[in-house]
Amino acid sequence: MHSFAVTENYVVVPEMPLRYSASRLLKGEPAPYYAFEWLPASGSYMHVMCRSTGKTVASVEVPPFMAIHYINAYEERGEDDGPAAAVIVDCCEHYGDPAIIETLALHRLRSFRDQDVLPDARVGRFRIPLDGSPFGELDTALDPEEHGRGIDMCSINPAYLGKRYRYAYACGARRPCNFPNTLTVGGATFGPRPKARTQFECNDKVFCRLGKPSSRRASSFGRRGAKTKAPKAKMKAGEEGRRPRH
Repeated sequence: MHSFAVTENYVVVPEMPLRYSASRLLKGEPAPYYAFEWLPASGSYMHVMCRSTGKTVASVEVPPFMAIHYINAYEERGEDDGPAAAVIVDCCEHYGDPAIIETLALHRLRSFRDQDVLPDARVGRFRIPLDGSPFGELDTALDPEEHGRGIDMCSINPAYLGKRYRYAYACGARRPCNFPNTLTVGGATFGPRPKARTQFECNDKVFCRLGKPSSRRASSFGRRGAKTKAPKAKMKAGEEGRRPRH
């Protein structure tokens, strides 16, 4: 596990079918994906733990997924704003394909510059029911063409960590490319405008550590907000605001 998601009351622990190969490690031999094997038949799961008690409140099976970084998570309330009925988790998901591991090898990054070899990625959205159901859902929360079918290193306004949100700031892809190149290698960090009242106010900024962009155009996305699919439930008062200028 490289990263995980949290809400106001829960910690969500992902279990994708990328498993350490203990036998290969003991023998000092490389596995198909360095120290890992891809075993979709072993199942994919999402585990929800209560932050206050540490107890597992849900473990559901989900479609096979490949996600290294998680964007945010929040609780979906039941009727009349009652107890949480489900947990929603958004991530940078590679359509259940571990090819991204090999793509990010240094020798491949050096060998395939300006070639369209970056595996497709999406904003994957898990819905994890808390009613004892054994299965969860995995859908696409944003049109992949909005970010060039490549997305990673996401950041959000930290004031909305674990809460409903609408905007994510990330590295996308301007194809052809072999690495997310619209915010370069370093990723993005959200910087709210001083005294901003909501996450939607204008003049919020995204800061990134700039490498050497493949073109001047590729480095022009230093300030960008990607709008995710609006939640089904109406947003609470105080969350709505002006859309930022891009």
